[in-house]
Amino acid sequence: MIKVERPGSGDAGRQHATVLDEHQSGYFLQLHMGKRGVSVNMKDARGREFMQRLCDSADVFIENYRPGALEKLGLGYAELAARNPRLVYCSISAYGHTGPDAHRAGFGLIAEAKSGIMQMIGTPGSVRRCFASRSATCTRTSTRSLRSTRRCSGVSEADAASIST
Repeated sequence: MIKVERPGSGDAGRQHATVLDEHQSGYFLQLHMGKRGVSVNMKDARGREFMQRLCDSADVFIENYRPGALEKLGLGYAELAARNPRLVYCSISAYGHTGPDAHRAGFGLIAEAKSGIMQMIGTPGSVRRCFASRSATCTRTSTRSLRSTRRCSGVSEADAASIST
């Protein structure tokens, strides 16, 4: 697995919670342990070309940009699927690709708060409840699609929203 981050600051999660050093936090390590990483400026033609070549041999591409952002860069589903017919393309966004809030940015904690699930998680001393995150849902969907793609030689696209509006 290769995690692609923006140049300079990288993933915002690197600075989240308890920072272990200037480049990583416990939160970041928990989510990204075992992944290889690369920093790419996808707004630069060389960065886009690098990403296209990387996806040419990938099994699964998971992204969490606002809907339409990667299409503008030539890295949308149609472009990458044309280059790699066996690619499973999974989009994770705060509000999905359709609906009144599709254009809005967001992340997991916002979805947890807006949906009310944050309240259900519990209070100190209470029994903790668990729920499936959008990334877990996307991982399961991607795995199923990958298995299906291997059998049928087709391309798969999935869209996972943190919260529906």
